[in-house]
Amino acid sequence: MELILLLILVTLEIGFAAFEFTKSETKGIWSLKRLVANGIETAVYLLMVLLPGIDFSFRFKGLLFLLIGRIVFSGIFFLIFRKSEKQKKKAAIIISALISILILTVSLTPAFLFSDYHGRPTTGEYKVAECAVILTDKSRTEEFENDGSCREVPVHFYYPVNAADGEKFPLVIFSHGAFGYYQSNTSTYMELASNGYVVAALDHPHHAFFTEDTDGKLV
Repeated sequence: MELILLLILVTLEIGFAAFEFTKSETKGIWSLKRLVANGIETAVYLLMVLLPGIDFSFRFKGLLFLLIGRIVFSGIFFLIFRKSEKQKKKAAIIISALISILILTVSLTPAFLFSDYHGRPTTGEYKVAECAVILTDKSRTEEFENDGSCREVPVHFYYPVNAADGEKFPLVIFSHGAFGYYQSNTSTYMELASNGYVVAALDHPHHAFFTEDTDGKLV
């Protein structure tokens, strides 16, 4: 998908440069066409990432920010030069196209270097579901807060969902280390749950890399 997207964007850039190279237009007219071209490129990007089966992950977000930035920049450029009668130089058109192709390619580098990770396939007979709760220990005051609130412990459960009525499963508790995170061993949780275990992965606020409290505040 990333290669196809890059080829389409590069083709649009080359086509725009070739078309404008044959014209003798003012900066005002050129900047308007540049704004339209940037809008078309952004529309192509949005169309492709919205197609079924395409994952919009961090690999493509850099390109999105670039395309939006280009629209904003070309819009400002148009407002500044919309009344300009100066001719757009041929050399500037070529340089603009080359720079555009370069930054488009660089912004898609993460898409070529990394692949989306969807977890290891499980080997057990059970399908796995997840849920989360935040337990409050009313016998302990939170030492890291000064509002007198009680200690909160987020717990994330991974468990079999297609079990028979009354079927019982062993419980496994995961407690991360300092600056850890409850998802540190997600593939292990999924594998255990698929084989008939219930996994409770704890978060330790103020010791975890990050978590949330009952108010939704990021800790």
